[in-house]
Amino acid sequence: MRRLSTEDIRVKRVTTHGFEGAEEAAALAEALRRRRRRPKWLRPAAIWGRRLGVLALVGGAGWWLWSSGTAGTAADGVHDFAVVQAGHLGLAVKEIYLEGRYETKPGQVLGAMAVDQGTPMLALDLDQMRLRLEQLPWVERASIERRWPDTLYVRIRERQAAALWQVGDGHILVDRKGALIEGVDVGRFAHLPVVVGDDAPQLVAQLLDLVETAPDLADRFVAGVRVGGRRWDVHLKDGVVVRLPARDAVEAWKRLAEVERDHGILEKAITSVDLRIAGQFAVRLTDAAALTERMKPVVKRPPGVAATGPGLDA
Repeated sequence: MRRLSTEDIRVKRVTTHGFEGAEEAAALAEALRRRRRRPKWLRPAAIWGRRLGVLALVGGAGWWLWSSGTAGTAADGVHDFAVVQAGHLGLAVKEIYLEGRYETKPGQVLGAMAVDQGTPMLALDLDQMRLRLEQLPWVERASIERRWPDTLYVRIRERQAAALWQVGDGHILVDRKGALIEGVDVGRFAHLPVVVGDDAPQLVAQLLDLVETAPDLADRFVAGVRVGGRRWDVHLKDGVVVRLPARDAVEAWKRLAEVERDHGILEKAITSVDLRIAGQFAVRLTDAAALTERMKPVVKRPPGVAATGPGLDA
């Protein structure tokens, strides 16, 4: 037997080439061709007859051992006999069909399954293989089925990257459920928002749901920073920071969206919007804008001049 390679995966038919004993198999095939050919319809019937015969023998032996009370000592032997005989009759792994793979490499799947071509189908521990598949970085869920006589059908469900969790100077991919997708080159995912904070991965879905309640603001969203384990500071494009409250954050976010639609507040020369206090809307200017405001001359009204005159400080 040999270890399956990536050439044997994804609905690719595998031949006897590459098996140990391939020359013996070829000689046997030539000898069989010299024999008088049976009718074509008899061939599959004979093959399946032998296979079903082995299965029936195993089933009957198992029933006899159980009924006779000797199953405890002989069951392993019967199982081993069944596995060997089934393998001889062609009930052995030849190919793997893989469904649902996008990010996971075929080589990773084969490595986790650790199955050799020619391994008897009955010898496989599908539960252990599934558990190993689910340890792969991208795999959220996996299932494996035997498709008789010689095929393993593998379905995997991969995680969907939702954000980049900043850890020190690096980043780790996170899905919406907070699961970490480690050991992955994050360079291709630079477009995803960044989250910061010890508990940030577990709250990714909460943050994304909040941001998406205001689609116009969601287009500006680039990062979320947990503050004190209680609330979010939301960073927007152009460096504006929105300080959300610990409670009623969704309402505060929607209120900012309304002010932006009506007044274009985010287009001003500001660095932050503070929404932490209910009913209040505090804006901090950039240093340059603040300096400009401080340097504006104070216009005093001459005595007797109405306070509504143009250019006067009313």
